Order: sequence, then structure tokens, then C-alpha cells
Amino acid sequence: METSTTLSHRPTRRFWGWGLESDALSARERSTITARVISSSNPISGSSPPDMTLSSISLSIMISTLHSKEALNAKDAENAEKT
Repeated sequence: METSTTLSHRPTRRFWGWGLESDALSARERSTITARVISSSNPISGSSPPDMTLSSISLSIMISTLHSKEALNAKDAENAEKT
């Protein structure tokens, strides 16, 4: 049983606005999408992911940047209270 909140007799549209809820992909469309997903998910042979370890210098720079931003935000809040 369909529960509609309108009196419209038009077919229900998809939630994003184009196409009808009853529309489906053709076999050709499904195979095209499947082939694209498979080809894009295969890693390039011979490549390795970048080293993601952070040195202590990088971490100290990140921490000091965060503290600087917090200090600036505190000063901005203090100045806003004065005005």
C-alpha cells in the first residue's frame, strides 16, 4: 500500500529530484559502473603509500600553531567583551 501525502497521481520521483522511483539501471549501465569501480580501486603496481609518520619537530609545530590560534581566539573574545 502506497502512503502518499499529496493528491497527485504522478509517479513518485527519486529523493534527489531526477528520475522516477521506479526507474532502474539497465544491464549496460550496471556493467559500465562496475567496470569503472573495479578499475579505480586497483592500486598502481610498484607504488607504495607515503610515509605518514610525523617527526617530533612536525608535532611541535602543529601544537604551537594550535596554541597560537587558541591565544588569538582568546584575545578576540576579550576584545569583543571590551567593546
